[in-house]
Amino acid sequence: MHENYEISKNPDQNVNPFRIIKILLPSMIEKAGRMEFNKARANERLAIEDQKSIGKQIKRVASVSYLNSLVSNGVIINTSYTNHATSREHEYKVKAIFKNVFANLEQV
Repeated sequence: MHENYEISKNPDQNVNPFRIIKILLPSMIEKAGRMEFNKARANERLAIEDQKSIGKQIKRVASVSYLNSLVSNGVIINTSYTNHATSREHEYKVKAIFKNVFANLEQV
């Protein structure tokens, strides 16, 4: 992610520079589990370098982001992850970033 950020800071000189806005990430949502064999999905394979096998303990991590917000008709509907251990104070910081970027939109 950092490499992409560095590239985007220095776009081609014929292009207008990007305005980079850093958004905080919510707390990680993870769930422990075990690898199971699913005959219907038998053709789906993990990469060899993963070294995972049936019955091995794994950790599933949800892909979450505050960029899953919806902007429409003068409002921005923010996502919230407080029910997944992200603090309200953390989300207030995120809302402040959105307020700065979308000053003319009401946040709901």
